[in-house]
Amino acid sequence: SGGTFSGEITAPSLKLSSNIIKASDGGTAITLDTSDNVIFTNGGKLFSGLQVFTADATWTKPSGVTAVQVFVTGGGGGGGGSTLTNAPGGGAGGTSIKFITTGIGSTESITVGSAGTVTSNGAGGNGGTSSFGSHCTATGGTGGPNMGFSGASGGSGASGDINFDGGDGGVRAQGNPDTGGGHGGASYWGGGGRGASYNSQANGEAGQAFGSGGGGSSAEAVSRSGGLGKSGIVVVYEYKG
Repeated sequence: SGGTFSGEITAPSLKLSSNIIKASDGGTAITLDTSDNVIFTNGGKLFSGLQVFTADATWTKPSGVTAVQVFVTGGGGGGGGSTLTNAPGGGAGGTSIKFITTGIGSTESITVGSAGTVTSNGAGGNGGTSSFGSHCTATGGTGGPNMGFSGASGGSGASGDINFDGGDGGVRAQGNPDTGGGHGGASYWGGGGRGASYNSQANGEAGQAFGSGGGGSSAEAVSRSGGLGKSGIVVVYEYKG
């Protein structure tokens, strides 16, 4: 007690055997294949990989993968631009989350929704739709208008186990003076761009997180554009077993 130790401790060599765990309540059994890979024999799945797509692509199913969980988010809408006044922000893309165990092709087409565009003294463009094959989709947020007190709507997820609407774009407060451009809507992944401050004669900030909306401009007699929306994203978690 209270002594010191120096040196090296060597752990014993361990060799796992087949059927190393079996739940007494009839739950998942874990076995090993001939290469000592863990196999769940009662419906369980073992995480094996992750792929992230920020542009259109083709997903190819890796060997042994039997299930995927996908997160699909549409593109964010662009913020509104204006000459006369401060403008609202763009809406965020929706999100669909789905765990897929049947009907997975050897390849699946990945579509990533584009970011909403912006123009000087004009409404922001809508974000594009994202999808994972035909399994689930998520529409983009709408662009912010170039004036008024009505913000842009967020997109929607569809056909997933869980579907989220993207956040709506923020609006400028009524009154004189008002408070600047509206903020961009927040997506599943995070917040949108800030609206330009009151009377700053500045463009809105671009969307920050994937699928978020761009902020609205503050014009006050000078043509300004809103912030660009942020493009969507598709994330694929892969499972074996």
